[in-house]
Amino acid sequence: MNSILANLPPEVTTAKIGLFWIVDDRSGRDTCLAEAIDISKGEVYGPSIVSPRGHYTFWSEMQRRGPGWLRSRGLSAALLATEYEDWPRGRVSYSIDAERLILMADRRLHTPSRIALIKQAFALRDGYFDVRSDSHYQPMRLG
Repeated sequence: MNSILANLPPEVTTAKIGLFWIVDDRSGRDTCLAEAIDISKGEVYGPSIVSPRGHYTFWSEMQRRGPGWLRSRGLSAALLATEYEDWPRGRVSYSIDAERLILMADRRLHTPSRIALIKQAFALRDGYFDVRSDSHYQPMRLG
């Protein structure tokens, strides 16, 4: 993977990859709950570099950490009573073939304000990523 990363522009190597949800913060506003990691810590999966963890694993860990962990991040403990599929979600990966970061998300997240939240969480720079949709990330219920 080092050979893949060696020639990437800094706007890509300083960005993060990983998984995310758009959930309500403690005031009921949209916020991004994310696990963003350095691209160098990702794993090659087919033609992409992806986070080695999945949504289910992260959500289960979050539930074990409990309400204090959520409150310290400005999130409501009410998230503990929901499942990872209940909220619109997605992931950021790097496409080796396209030489682009890919923000894959439920279509309901394709709004300027929600994309801005995701961009901030993953240090994504305009012009260096593409936004795509995937029916896999549709929530069971919209949070």
